[in-house]
Amino acid sequence: ADEEQRAALLSLLQGTHALWSSPLTRAVQTAQLALLPLLEAAGVVEVKANARQRRGLTNPNMSIGTVSGDAMRHRCVEKFRELAASEQGLCDEASLEQIEASELDTVEAEARWWSDKTESERDFQARVAELVSQIRYSPHESLVLVTHDDVFHELLGRHTHTSAHVRQGPLLKQMTSGSVPSCQLLWCCMDFGREHAQPITDVVDMSSLLQVAMPQQPRRGRSVSGRGSE
Repeated sequence: ADEEQRAALLSLLQGTHALWSSPLTRAVQTAQLALLPLLEAAGVVEVKANARQRRGLTNPNMSIGTVSGDAMRHRCVEKFRELAASEQGLCDEASLEQIEASELDTVEAEARWWSDKTESERDFQARVAELVSQIRYSPHESLVLVTHDDVFHELLGRHTHTSAHVRQGPLLKQMTSGSVPSCQLLWCCMDFGREHAQPITDVVDMSSLLQVAMPQQPRRGRSVSGRGSE
């Protein structure tokens, strides 16, 4: 049964036509390169300001932006070319050309999307709740979200239904008690018909399937979360 579930989830991931990302460059680059096969299908990476990393006292430089709007796409391509020149085998020319030709939807990041001030717990909770609402009212049946460990903690810690804790207690404890490993791939089933505030009814760790789903793509960046439906 587990193998059948994993096969079904892998098929769902590979068939996803919506790719969302935090506006931070490293997250967008993960969506563009590590998930290039999904980008080919979706045709666009949609930047979601609500998925950005929280700016706190311990990470004042990691969570701040430098560009917005169309300049974000140019910065990502520029950084890709710098990395490709310094790290042989990171990205071939054909992949770079695909990334350059792809679309980056920056409607939510046309203006300055970051703040120089630390984000309070209350404001952070409200922002992630708004992200959950965006997922709820998205026209997509499934989507992939590239985000950061603090957003993972908030999503899984505050928006998970009790049924998921019964099914996946150890995994949820692991994902909410410390740093989320780089390139962690989680499938989250969100059932908004059951509970609007806590719609996550199941969670599956799919990290071992990342190389199967995205063959020959380098594992870079932070984390990916997928949304599914029951």
